[in-house]
Amino acid sequence: MRRPGCCGCCGGVVHCSACVTEREVEDISSEQNYTYGGVAEQKEMRVFESGATRNVEVDPDYHGFLSPLALHAYGEYMHRHRLQADGTLRDSDNWQKGIPNDAFVRSLVRHVHDIQLVFDGYGEFARQDDRDDNVLLAHLSAALFNVQGMLHNVMLALLEDERQENRIAEAIAVVEARREQA
Repeated sequence: MRRPGCCGCCGGVVHCSACVTEREVEDISSEQNYTYGGVAEQKEMRVFESGATRNVEVDPDYHGFLSPLALHAYGEYMHRHRLQADGTLRDSDNWQKGIPNDAFVRSLVRHVHDIQLVFDGYGEFARQDDRDDNVLLAHLSAALFNVQGMLHNVMLALLEDERQENRIAEAIAVVEARREQA
């Protein structure tokens, strides 16, 4: 018996790459009884002409979520701004040493204001750095830096909360085990 939408190349037993559509992936996902990272894990397989098999892809396609043009502009902006006031070159991951969210928010608001000035036709009032040829690209890139920095901080805090909860649960389990032994 063929699955709906199957072209028959796989005998209708599995969902092959030739006949899996996004709609079928959604239908398959609703049939599953477990999840991974909040996304339904697939029991169905793709079968390639070579005979190789893979799970039906439902995990986030991070590549598809990112614009290579935006990343290029962002990377160029970040590289231009690595030179510090004292003449030294900052490491590209220097920000990971810790910038507080209030600093990110204040900077983000300034850059969003400059973006608004440009979009509203008042670009001459937007702050411009000599290192940047395009004021709009510079402020959009700076806003992206601030947003990703805050997101990084929030994710670190959530991870630490989760680790703390796990440590507490482990401590409670030890205490309960000792009580049962006594």
